[in-house]
Amino acid sequence: MLIVCFQGWFQVRLATDPDPADEPRGASGTTFALAGEPDFDRIVRYHDPVAPRSFGQPVGVFVHQISLRGQLQPDHPLLGAKVEMLDDPLFMNHNNVVTLSETEPMDPFHIKLWRGALSLQRNDFWDPSRPELTAFEASPEIMRRRLGVLSKDSLKVGLTTGITDYAAYRLERRRNLEEELSRAEGEVARVALSKRIKELSREDDTFPRERLGYCMTYRFALNGRALVKDPDGQLGGIPDLERHWPIELWMGAYDSDTLCGFTTGILEVPLQ
Repeated sequence: MLIVCFQGWFQVRLATDPDPADEPRGASGTTFALAGEPDFDRIVRYHDPVAPRSFGQPVGVFVHQISLRGQLQPDHPLLGAKVEMLDDPLFMNHNNVVTLSETEPMDPFHIKLWRGALSLQRNDFWDPSRPELTAFEASPEIMRRRLGVLSKDSLKVGLTTGITDYAAYRLERRRNLEEELSRAEGEVARVALSKRIKELSREDDTFPRERLGYCMTYRFALNGRALVKDPDGQLGGIPDLERHWPIELWMGAYDSDTLCGFTTGILEVPLQ
């Protein structure tokens, strides 16, 4: 078995309840597209963030640990590999129409890990016998396999991200933004910074602070088409392209100001 561990910060620019899922700017929830930024698109990005904000997290998800047949591999060529979610995945909720907000899956789910010429790639179908099936067509029984489990696991998230004092975290961000505002040039930049400061100053709004400790955990096995490129035989074994590849990951620590969160996961690749 080849076990690949990955982690890093992701970006997802989306409106939150009670805004409708297709709200392009954010109106009554806790996230907002700022002056000078493009509309929300709800895409989960593991790399190449759109309109990244100052003092935001460094978006990028990478492989940080490899185990091969039960032994850690400190020099494995996949260490440091880039982890990408292909096909512009979205969190499928649509204001509790498709799923409940506490269980929303990421769809489509198509993961790729690569470094140089070496790569592992596989997607997941709602129903392998009907690969064209969409989340809007999948039955609750079919969808259940890929649903997440939401928890306010502040200890786990805090130990991973180092964010444990949410009020202090937001206060430091607000102070940094106030300093930036004092030096800002241009009306668009000043309006955007003022909006961020205002949202971070809301005393009646605890949910964005609490969300920093939330995480959504997913556990299922990838059943779609597997693609492996290993021209120099560096993986240390031949991946089994027929057996399913189990994956477990959580996504959390969502920052309503920067529109970024943290993810960490484990992909198991059976070998022939």
